[in-house]
Amino acid sequence: MYISTYEETWLSDMDDLAQQTVAAGRNLYLLVDGAFSPGLYRHFQYLDIKLLFRSLPGCDAKADDVSPFLVGYEGGGAVKRALQRCSGWPMISLIDSAEPLELLAERLSRWCIVEADNQFFNLRYADTRRLPAIYSTLTAQQRSNMLGDARSLWFMGRDGKWALLPIKAAAAEAVTTDIPRLDIHQYSRLIEDSITDEILSVLKDRGHAVESAPFRYYRSVVDAVSVAGGDLDWYDLVQWVDDWMSSTGVHQKPPSRDDYLTWRAEWTED
Repeated sequence: MYISTYEETWLSDMDDLAQQTVAAGRNLYLLVDGAFSPGLYRHFQYLDIKLLFRSLPGCDAKADDVSPFLVGYEGGGAVKRALQRCSGWPMISLIDSAEPLELLAERLSRWCIVEADNQFFNLRYADTRRLPAIYSTLTAQQRSNMLGDARSLWFMGRDGKWALLPIKAAAAEAVTTDIPRLDIHQYSRLIEDSITDEILSVLKDRGHAVESAPFRYYRSVVDAVSVAGGDLDWYDLVQWVDDWMSSTGVHQKPPSRDDYLTWRAEWTED
C-alpha cells in the first residue's frame, strides 16, 4: 500500500456527497486509477463506464486493465463491494460536474498523455499522490480544459481521509484537439513532486517497513528532505534520509538543520 488505509466512513461519505451533488442538479463522477488494481473496471461494466486510455493509439486489453476510468456515482452495494479493494492505494477521486459523462471523459482522456521538453509522458492525475501538484502546476486555462466546469474535486489523501482540492470555478474551455503541452517549469515542478515517493521506494527496498505506516513515513521523508534544503545530489539525499530514519525511527521528531549539518560533516569525512 502506498497511502494509509482509508478511514471507516469513506464509503458512506461518498454517498453523502452523491446526495448533495444530485440535489444541486449536478453529477458526481468517480475517477479510479486502474493501475493499482488491474482489471478492476470489469466490476463496473454493468454501468456506463469510460476507460480513459481507450482513445489512445494502440490501446489494447492490457492497456484497458490499467487504464484510469470514469463512472457516475450514485451509491449502491455492488459498487461499494468493488471499491473495498481500493483501500490503501492512491486511486480514488470524486468530481462534481454539470457536464455529461461523455464530455468529461473526453476532457480527461485528452490529458492522459502530455508533451514536455520534447518528450511524451503519462500525466498521472488519477494517482491521488500526484493530483494536487498537477492541478496547482497547470494554468487556469489548462485546468478548465481538463476539468470543464467542475465545482469540486475530492480525493483520497495520504492519511486515508477525503481531501478537497481547492478548485477555482471558471468557464469551461473547449476540449483540446492537440496533445497538451507543459513548459519546462511545469515539467520540473512535477518531477520534483515525485521525489518523496521515489525515496520511499528506495527505503522500502532497503528494509524499512514503509507499508506498515505509509503516512508517517511520508511525513518523515518530507521533513528530512526539507531540512537538507537542496544541498545534496540524489544519492546523498537518499542516504541522509535513510541514516536519519534508521537512527531515530519513523517521525519520532523532525530533524533540525543542526542534525543535518552534523550528519553531512560526518558523511563528507567518510
